[in-house]
Amino acid sequence: MLDPGFGFAKETADENFALMARFEELASFGLPLLAGTSRKRFLGTATGRDARDRDVATAATTAILRLMGASLFRVHNVAINRDALAVADAMLAARHKPGAEHGA
Repeated sequence: MLDPGFGFAKETADENFALMARFEELASFGLPLLAGTSRKRFLGTATGRDARDRDVATAATTAILRLMGASLFRVHNVAINRDALAVADAMLAARHKPGAEHGA
């Protein structure tokens, strides 16, 4: 498993968002990818919310990072992230369904 360490040894929120933006590149290592963004400070920088109020922002990163290849998630609020993953997984399934590229 590869954990890129969101929030660790990153001096700014921009560094964490840059890591998210390039997350797909980590797939080249051929390992399962872990996303540990739950309630991280960089989410507070983006939303202005305190740590305990960052579950929605965490769920947003969970869905985004699933679409970019993450398969493991470290979260505080399991229920909201399970829902975010269900939506992301439904979209991924639709993308890979035969005929999906033609709007079927």
